[in-house]
Amino acid sequence: MIKLDLHINKFNEIITKFLSYEITPDEFCDEFTKAWIVLRDEHLKIKEAIKENWDRPYDQELIFAKYQGKITSEEFNVKYLALWGIEESINFNNMINSIHSLCSSYSKESEYEWQVNEDNLRAQVTNIFQEYKSSTC
Repeated sequence: MIKLDLHINKFNEIITKFLSYEITPDEFCDEFTKAWIVLRDEHLKIKEAIKENWDRPYDQELIFAKYQGKITSEEFNVKYLALWGIEESINFNNMINSIHSLCSSYSKESEYEWQVNEDNLRAQVTNIFQEYKSSTC
């Protein structure tokens, strides 16, 4: 199992440093992405170990059930996490994935409509982080 508290603390620290102007947007996105990759890789190792004991593709069956409308997105999220035996918060996962996506679209120049500049990045990270914190109270 992944010790999620360690990861939560790491992400909280990175976000707090960024929102306190202790690090630049480039440093923030670099640190955040590195932490996101570490957590992703830990999840992949666990998934591969779990799949070795399966007699059929339970993950694919669950995804198919969602797209057929047999289960709701909320049911899918709960069952998907349980399937992998990963003890984590759906809200935490949503937060880090949303911020990771923002970092992927960050640009100092913000030349394209889909890119975010420093002000937009900071504002959106603030909103996402506050929403996450209010959901964990």
